[in-house]
Formats: sequence, structure tokens, C-alpha cells
Amino acid sequence: MHTFEFQQLQQTQEHERPVRELHARTGDGLQVQLLWCEVDDLVFVRVEDLRTERAFAIPVTEGQSALEVFHHPYAYAPES
Repeated sequence: MHTFEFQQLQQTQEHERPVRELHARTGDGLQVQLLWCEVDDLVFVRVEDLRTERAFAIPVTEGQSALEVFHHPYAYAPES
């Protein structure tokens, strides 16, 4: 599964790639966002642990359900 660090995406999007929030939820110290970058037509889920301030993003690939990744991000998260 291809994943990328949100910090890299954030640095890029601040300069040239605006991102639109499609859906969000917060609970149990986690913030989960379903985001879309219109320029790249990239949909991804961003997960931030508000207690540790660590975050990661998961691109939604062709054939995957964006809502499935949004509701179950750790099933798609990188192994650490």
C-alpha cells in the first residue's frame, strides 16, 4: 500500500495545491479528514492523533471506497 507523510503534502499544498475537506470526524483523540486535491484529482484520508500530534495520510486508490478508508483508516494505514 502506498502511503505518504502528510507533512510533505501540506508543504506542497500551501504553495500550489489547495485541498477541499469532504468529510471529517473527531473522537477518542483522533481527527480524521477525507480530503480532495482538485489540481491532482487526488482523494486521501488524513489521520491525526491529537494527543501525540502525529499525522499521516492515506491516498485512496482506484477501486477503493473513499468512505471505507475514511471509516477504517487504520486498516489502510502503513505498518509501523
